[in-house]
Amino acid sequence: MLALRFKRSLLALSMLSLVFSISLIASTASATVMKYVGLEELIEISDIIVEGSVAEQKVYFDEAQGRVVTDTTFKVKRNFMGKADDTVTIQQWKGTHKGITSQIPGDPKFEKGESVIVFLHRGADGVVALSAMAQSKFSLFPSAQGKLVSRNFSDLSILLDDAALKKLAAPSAMAPSAGQLVKLPKETRSYESFVAELESLIAGIKGGSND
Repeated sequence: MLALRFKRSLLALSMLSLVFSISLIASTASATVMKYVGLEELIEISDIIVEGSVAEQKVYFDEAQGRVVTDTTFKVKRNFMGKADDTVTIQQWKGTHKGITSQIPGDPKFEKGESVIVFLHRGADGVVALSAMAQSKFSLFPSAQGKLVSRNFSDLSILLDDAALKKLAAPSAMAPSAGQLVKLPKETRSYESFVAELESLIAGIKGGSND
């Protein structure tokens, strides 16, 4: 368990370092650069994974942090991993309050009432946040084919590595290579297949534990 937590911490620090270092270098870019994060990596760096709906949002200026933040509260419908009550609240460095605006490209928006599956990380201070920005949010919506799950990369530039290339079924015309920055289309699949894979991966990574 300690080894898993250490690995998870290293993965999280690695991604955060990449996001902020490249964002500082290319501060005028409209999209944040991140490595592609698959389900396995999301599980490894997350403490909580839940399905729920957005119940409410609160935007305010946090004096301690010196920035505008948004707290989004989800009504939990299904708890896949970690300890969560009937509701869970996350914090994002975004929003507008009394004329002051905070925004990080690649940090997803949430609308009241929307249904999602979110991958969350609990900080040492107890604050819960998205594990990998927009890559942590999977939107749920009905269709003629049944419920679907979709992940939106529109505000992200994805840095591909060898592991990502093996997971992404890119058209041959694209022929991306490791180290290349790409704009990925939405990932959309059936809810049933997504949940089945998610639960299988959690069981394998966490050993059947919900801690």
